[in-house]
Amino acid sequence: MSAPVVVAVIPDSPADLAGLVVGDELVSVNGQAIRDVIQWRVLTDEPEVHLEVARGGLETEIELTKAAGAPLGIEVDAAVFDRVRTCDNHCEFCFIHQLPPGMRRSLSLRDDDYRLSFLYGNFTTLTRFTEADLERVITEGLSPLYVSIHATDPHARTEMLRNPRGATSLRWLRALLDACLLYTSDAADDLHCVDLGGRRIIQKKNTARRPRAQHIALSTGHAHQRTCVFRTTRTRPDARDTLLMSS
Repeated sequence: MSAPVVVAVIPDSPADLAGLVVGDELVSVNGQAIRDVIQWRVLTDEPEVHLEVARGGLETEIELTKAAGAPLGIEVDAAVFDRVRTCDNHCEFCFIHQLPPGMRRSLSLRDDDYRLSFLYGNFTTLTRFTEADLERVITEGLSPLYVSIHATDPHARTEMLRNPRGATSLRWLRALLDACLLYTSDAADDLHCVDLGGRRIIQKKNTARRPRAQHIALSTGHAHQRTCVFRTTRTRPDARDTLLMSS
């Protein structure tokens, strides 16, 4: 796992006043090695931050004190420091495989990483998702996640993804549905927020009539999200078992 590298320091920020400079490698924050920018943001949200920094082959320790929730004032070189999880599916319709030659390398990265889904809206199939990932998503409220379903029939999904984990990874979808909020939208100005626990329903309806099938996105707490993920026939809290297929 590589350490994040500082690529920018805001003048007069807590990081600048503490002596951090461009090129510093952040070995640890509050005694923890940082695996991604999500963990980085959580740890540096504290009012007191202890950094172990590598500079010019030497390691030094820096203590920062700031207001709780205030940013340190630095930018790092990547979003994921323990390597992006890449896709090991073999979908015949994969758009990356259909790119013409000569494109920039970043376009050829087939990521299947829930963290990039949370940070940038990239789609994940959950075939590389783990129990530890599920615990983290629920505990830290990493939401929304954008999931490529393709099919909810285990055999059909395995065939479409050409990956035996296509079927078994559906259990993660069920676990996320059980733990998360479910947001549906059938138009840019329609938003249906359904709490799967039955605690609340928030609806903003358009006057035009539309089919009952809705597009939904998994989320754990951000009601402004309206990205399509898959379809369900109803929007009531008791409609959790009416999943159809990917849109």
